[in-house]
Amino acid sequence: MIITGVVVHGAGRGRPMGYPTANLDITESGELPPDGVYFGWFTLDDRTDAALLSIGTNPTFGGYARSVEAHVLDRNEDMYGRTARVEIGALIRGQVRFVNAEALVAAMRTDERFARRMAAGGDDATAEELPWCPQ
Repeated sequence: MIITGVVVHGAGRGRPMGYPTANLDITESGELPPDGVYFGWFTLDDRTDAALLSIGTNPTFGGYARSVEAHVLDRNEDMYGRTARVEIGALIRGQVRFVNAEALVAAMRTDERFARRMAAGGDDATAEELPWCPQ
């Protein structure tokens, strides 16, 4: 599945946690995959990078509105106002409400290791090894 949207400002929680995200305006995206964290590909200005993609309501922070956020691996630049294309790949885990931001960051570190192995073509990267991943 492919989602296209303009990069907009979000709540600003990702950067202080070490995981800045590009938040996409999804008002005209149509159908989205189920809530969760995915491995995928993020394209902006003819450059494509591996990314962690979060689709959901950010339940750890009491969110209700659905959003699409991409933590683009090894790319950190001002993307606001530009149109990005996100290709959804493998589901890493379903949406989880963590007890606090520290627990969320610990999970994101594991998600990132999985995504990096997927990006490198690692056949040994399987979501079953993630303790919070739905089977």
